[in-house]
Amino acid sequence: METTEAEATIERLVTVFGFSPERSRRAVDAIGDKSDVQAAYNWLLDRGEEDRGGPVDVRICDHASAADDNPGSSLIDPSEIDADALKSPRCAGGCDTDEVWMCLGCGKVGCGRYVNGHGIGHFNKTLAAEEAALTVSEASKGKTALGHYAAIGLRDLSVWCYHCQSYVTSPRIERLVKRCEEIKFGEKKTGEGGMEVEKSDDESPALEKGGAMKDVPWKSMHGFMGSPDWDPPVIATVCDSEARPGYRTMRAHEYLDTQRTLRAKVALLASWIRKARSAVVYSGAGISTAAGIGDYASVADDSVARTGTKLKLLPMTASPTLSHCVVTQLHAAGLIHHWIQQNHDGLPQKAGFPQQHINEIHGAWYDVSNPVVPMSGTLRSDLMEWLLEWEQKADLCIAVGSSLCGMNADRVVTTTARKARSGAGFGSAIVSLQRTQLDDLASLRIFASCDDVFDLLASELGVRTGPIPIEIRDFPENDVFLNLPYSSQDGRRTEGEKMTLDLRIGKSVKVVNQPEWDSKRIGNVALVVGKNAEGDFLLNFDGRKTRTLGRWWLMHAMKGEIPRIPVLNLN
Repeated sequence: METTEAEATIERLVTVFGFSPERSRRAVDAIGDKSDVQAAYNWLLDRGEEDRGGPVDVRICDHASAADDNPGSSLIDPSEIDADALKSPRCAGGCDTDEVWMCLGCGKVGCGRYVNGHGIGHFNKTLAAEEAALTVSEASKGKTALGHYAAIGLRDLSVWCYHCQSYVTSPRIERLVKRCEEIKFGEKKTGEGGMEVEKSDDESPALEKGGAMKDVPWKSMHGFMGSPDWDPPVIATVCDSEARPGYRTMRAHEYLDTQRTLRAKVALLASWIRKARSAVVYSGAGISTAAGIGDYASVADDSVARTGTKLKLLPMTASPTLSHCVVTQLHAAGLIHHWIQQNHDGLPQKAGFPQQHINEIHGAWYDVSNPVVPMSGTLRSDLMEWLLEWEQKADLCIAVGSSLCGMNADRVVTTTARKARSGAGFGSAIVSLQRTQLDDLASLRIFASCDDVFDLLASELGVRTGPIPIEIRDFPENDVFLNLPYSSQDGRRTEGEKMTLDLRIGKSVKVVNQPEWDSKRIGNVALVVGKNAEGDFLLNFDGRKTRTLGRWWLMHAMKGEIPRIPVLNLN
């Protein structure tokens, strides 16, 4: 019976919600009741998977109204929500995780059930206490014990009812959620006609170019490991538009640290880089704007990010920036240990950064097995697991050129920051021109262009600012790569087996480790149709789509350095 129930749950996870069969099976294996689709769904979401089918139903919670008749179980008033607990949430049990929930009965914060279960443990404890106190007379009149049954997830502000076993809403719950949103993302004000509008993060007083940042705590200006004596950032660009409309974002104003303060901040960051054992760079689109690749957030006409830069008509012809090159040199020097890249542009690899040490979490232009993830797609599960691994390992995260507007991958920034607040590691240094929602978590906050920061870092740490050449001189002239230490069945690195990869024009290849949604869209068989001017291989999928396989994949494969090769020849 259990096997039948498990298969039915897996089928629904795959067909209705779009999760992969492999991950769905792992979720079902991890839960107790194999028929509990909701529990399996929550297990997947808690581990970074994304629903690309339909959403789980959000139920109207009857317990919210029933609780009004039971003062011991009533929801707290919105005015009682602890702003500090919401902005810097920490599990009351001391668990080092950002998967935390706030009890809407008392405000206590506990970790999720797949961490150490302090949240659900609090519910069970309060429920047991109410059940013990419930008299026979009260029970005969229909009164029931509810416990502190509702909790709000402090990552996405969704509300869970332990009795409904579902995400829930109700008028009372919505008022609490609204208050949490105001605390986390900014207060509201009343506009013309009494309409409620968002208050600008820099609105009072009016901003003037050249003026100093005001009405912002010094720790959000400089980081909580910075100095209150540093100069406040200077307003470089005034732009009241949202940096990333539709996301958890700030206004698109831009700021610059004074030279004195910038040098002090970079010197502090350099000292951390020297000491860190697991330093991670987490980069967004801002690191590539100097290469002529546009970003989303630099919307001001006079944006500092666009000064002296012309957008490339063909972004794939862009060259790496100074920042890409310095990060690569720092890695070669053993000072940066991993790179999590939100961009797709391949500029780190063009600068010489090893493919096996970079996680292109949102997809890549130069990896045919890792397509750019659309809103309807899902992150590749192995890359998500790799991100979760480094989320736990990192003792320093340098977030560069990212709006940090609520992407799942931002968790590496928040988790590393919270470790430092507990005395573990150096936390997260945020480098960008614009303010972000995570500034109050940063151990160091730098307002400057990416290239200015990494130019100073190169001087502080004694590394070059140029790229490391990609070694293609040993490539076979006929594009037939012999004796590669990979399996001809699945492309995984092996000890004994050797394979040949023939990438001559006209040869057919199949993609391995390709997301199922992408395979359904364009297929998994391609024809080699040539190379571009830089020597990257061009693969055409059934005449519909041409993708590029970066030449560095072959360089690393010849040395057995990557764990898996993206393509194999058809037998």
